[in-house]
Amino acid sequence: MASLNIFDKPMDVIVEIGPGSGRYLEKTLKAGKPAHYQIYETADQWSAYLEETFDVELAPTDGYSLPAPAMAARIWCMHIKYLARYHSW
Repeated sequence: MASLNIFDKPMDVIVEIGPGSGRYLEKTLKAGKPAHYQIYETADQWSAYLEETFDVELAPTDGYSLPAPAMAARIWCMHIKYLARYHSW
C-alpha cells in the first residue's frame, strides 16, 4: 500500500475486513495513523486478541454482509492487497 502512496494523505478512518491475526493491521496503524480503526472479523479468538492488543473497534458482522459504517463519509477500506475508497453511503 505504501508503494501506491496510500499513506501520503491523512486518514480519519480505516476499515479492515478480515484482519485475522493482525499481520497487516499493526503495519497499517503505524503507517496510516488513523484517528479510528474499525475491523470486521468473524473469528472470535482473533477479534478478542485484536481488541485487547490494538486500539481498534470491532464492528458486528455475520461473515456474509457488512453494515455501512456511520462514522465517516470518507473511508479507506482495505483487505490485504485490495483497496477501495468509498465516498458516502
